[in-house]
Amino acid sequence: MTLPGLDPRWHPVQLRVAVPPRPDALATARHLTRAFLALRTSADGPPAPEAVVEDALLLVTELVSNALRHAPGLCRLRLSLYPYRLIVEVEDSSPVLPKLRPADLTGRGGGVGLNAVHRLAAHVRTVPLTGAGKRVEAELDWLGSIG
Repeated sequence: MTLPGLDPRWHPVQLRVAVPPRPDALATARHLTRAFLALRTSADGPPAPEAVVEDALLLVTELVSNALRHAPGLCRLRLSLYPYRLIVEVEDSSPVLPKLRPADLTGRGGGVGLNAVHRLAAHVRTVPLTGAGKRVEAELDWLGSIG
């Protein structure tokens, strides 16, 4: 027997939103993420534990922040919710793929956010997009943390 969240035939509930480069962009992305998780998990399955919601907010913050910092224009955020799994995807216009590097804790060289994303997520990948840009995907999986 396959659990619904792990069954490839099960279709996720999704939120897709364009995030413009505005001062309130990160706060808006976090607010939408929290509201989406609260509404969707209560309607479609077991609620995500608060620790998972906090991890999701951190993933969204880091991925959207990086996209807005390193690519011109808006970025696109997509959240795909399965039972016990959330996939966070952020697309931007830059063809430059992010690289993991040692974190510079002085605050001058960066590297902290992407390392945090890799530590929190079960899987992270970057997909070059046809034409221009890329999509960074991070998956949170909390099935093992239930019970």
